Amino acid sequence: MYPIHKGRDFTIPNIPIFNSLVGYSVNNQGTFINVPKLNISFNFGIPINPEKELKTVEIICFTDLSFENIQGLFSLLQPKRKLKIIILKSLQNRLIEICKSYNEKFNEFIEIIGIEPNIDIIPIQNYFLNSFFTKDNENNSIGYFLFEKKRVLKPEFQEQLKLIENKEKKNFLKDDKKYNFIEETIFTFVKDIDINSNAFQNCKNYLLKSEILCIGCNDFQNELEFEQQNEITDTLENTMNLKVLNNYILNHYEGKKIIITYLPYSLTQDGNCNIYCFLIPRILQDQRSKLTITPHRYNSENSFATVELKKEEEMKYSLEKVKSIQNEREWKEYKIEYLDLEKEGMTVHERVGYFGGGEQKRKKIEKLMQKYPNGYEIIYEFKGKYMTRKSALLLYEDAYVEFLKNNVEIANYVSENCCDVFDTEIENIESGFDYEFQIKSKATHLQDVAIRRAMKRLGLEFKGKKIMQVRGYQSPLFCLNPAYVPFHVKDAIQKPEIIEAFMLKGSVESFWQSNKTLATRKLTVDQK
Repeated sequence: MYPIHKGRDFTIPNIPIFNSLVGYSVNNQGTFINVPKLNISFNFGIPINPEKELKTVEIICFTDLSFENIQGLFSLLQPKRKLKIIILKSLQNRLIEICKSYNEKFNEFIEIIGIEPNIDIIPIQNYFLNSFFTKDNENNSIGYFLFEKKRVLKPEFQEQLKLIENKEKKNFLKDDKKYNFIEETIFTFVKDIDINSNAFQNCKNYLLKSEILCIGCNDFQNELEFEQQNEITDTLENTMNLKVLNNYILNHYEGKKIIITYLPYSLTQDGNCNIYCFLIPRILQDQRSKLTITPHRYNSENSFATVELKKEEEMKYSLEKVKSIQNEREWKEYKIEYLDLEKEGMTVHERVGYFGGGEQKRKKIEKLMQKYPNGYEIIYEFKGKYMTRKSALLLYEDAYVEFLKNNVEIANYVSENCCDVFDTEIENIESGFDYEFQIKSKATHLQDVAIRRAMKRLGLEFKGKKIMQVRGYQSPLFCLNPAYVPFHVKDAIQKPEIIEAFMLKGSVESFWQSNKTLATRKLTVDQK
């Protein structure tokens, strides 16, 4: 199931001070993470429940002065209680001006403390707060880490301790000289950091060894949209990497829990894209249980990309109606059949790539008809042989089977939350297990059929109450978009790969477009 907590309260087991956290993303520039047991908040976006969320706050640590990060502060600029604000020393005067503009007497109840990263250390209960720069050339943003000092008995005294009687152990352990004193990072909070920077090298241990790492992802939006002006780099194509939350951090983290925050609304469960499902395939198997996503501060009861079905007779697709459609579905067999080009009288001409939709598709077909006036067929190349489109659909589907088999968390999420899936419109569910059941006036949809068939082949059922969309980055099952699902036989994709800006190399969509081939048949005597 999706490890997100709609109440925004969540726990980190085995770490006592974090057995209660309040956290959410304000947007991709702001957040709110409150540790009630330490009475401390890291940044302070607009509170959802002020009475609850402000109740324990005595210290606020700001990473920067982005409005989204500090706007909740204004609800505290009143003489109700003493408050300490910690900020980078170079930003201290600016924050004082901001507070003064809201309340000239703010300094009677608010103390603003300017700190120098890696120099000023502030005690907080039994722990210590330190900070670090997150960028090489910009000194306007910092991260924080909480650490505790522990006494560890030196190895040579550990052996002696075993030989001492119990009544003498207490006196034996009093001597500080018998201990090594170590600092252990328990919590690190950072907005964003470049792993290629000197700043990252300087704080690497805080990030990778911290028991809890709370890190932002404010470049996810651009990454998922695949903006046309952004070149698709080799790194992105080969690893499906993400710019800020780099695979290096995801896969080298040694702590207990990674908390992802700074999510824009469209990348949260209540918005559209399910970012948890998107990230899971990009994390090593033994790291996946560490991932937690903070929700956005706003909830949406209904997303255009998710329809929750109820038992209502007047609905076109009530839950009962969908179940009825599913019960009437018949399995359709597809198999790989290679073409004997000579026997079929076929000549292979060219790879035709992506047709697009609407006017773009119409123009491309019109152009091909002019070039091949006697007609043409679309076939698919695979490892030096050719097959019909119908056969190639099974390869398309096999990739989904392998992907869901290797990513059990996603397969289970779909099974537990969906009653069905669709691509372009809800009516897609009428296609069932049949790729060729397409409404002529509507766009072709394949991924929804592939998912249904793959789930069936894996022995999984749709147990949920929602029909979820599998399409662009604003759809909840974007992680199952064929432009992102890897093709299971990558070396069979023809080179150079024919991809559009929204496709990854090595993906199912890349195979579908790169291996798409145009062929013609010899005319018979009658046809001539």
